[in-house]
This record gives sequence, structure tokens and C-alpha cells, in this order.
Amino acid sequence: MKDKCERDVVEKVARDLMEVRRGDFIRVADEMGKLAKKSMEHRCLICRRNFDEMMSRVEERTKYE
Repeated sequence: MKDKCERDVVEKVARDLMEVRRGDFIRVADEMGKLAKKSMEHRCLICRRNFDEMMSRVEERTKYE
């Protein structure tokens, strides 16, 4: 499509993306969504672990005071 701006060429490319390759885009978007969710779950787990560790340290320090 490079260097061509004919209407029929643009229509064909747009139709190809919206109709023919729609399933590919949906599949990729779904996969990316799952990966993002998995990444955030891992980060939340690490944050929760760090928070719990910090709280236990605070509790230990306050026991002796």
C-alpha cells in the first residue's frame, strides 16, 4: 500500500483488517490481556509479601519496647 492512496486499495486493506484478520487481532488482544493480568498478579503477590514482612518487623520491634 506504500505510496498509493487509491480509494479501492485503502478499502481493500481496511476490509482485510476488519473482516479477514479480525480473529487474529482478537486472539492477540486476548493473549496480551491474559499476560498483563498474570504480570499484575505476580507483582501484587510480591507487594503483599513485602508488606507482610514489613509488618512482622514492626511487630517484633514493638514487642521489646
